[in-house]
Amino acid sequence: KARLSRRGIDLEVEDRAPAVAPADGIVRYVGPIRGLDAGVIIDHGDYLTVIAKLDPAVPLGAHVTRGDKLGRAARHRIYFELRAKVGPGGLPIDPEPYLH
Repeated sequence: KARLSRRGIDLEVEDRAPAVAPADGIVRYVGPIRGLDAGVIIDHGDYLTVIAKLDPAVPLGAHVTRGDKLGRAARHRIYFELRAKVGPGGLPIDPEPYLH
């Protein structure tokens, strides 16, 4: 009876479009994310990003810089979530104000 709560946004992209790191960081997780296919979680110091609905192509523990390829969209959407490092798993923050 668990309910999946999404706190991010779906970005419409071309089929199999490349997904890139939004900022410098360290890849802390690569693999399945319930309800979001596969994805990556990147630690950027004060915050985390969740990028999902991917075919990931980056290894766990990799240091990435803004613009580095993380993988490709599994279909025609990429999920993006921003989390402040507060408590276990972080606190979801609306990412739209931070996108240029």
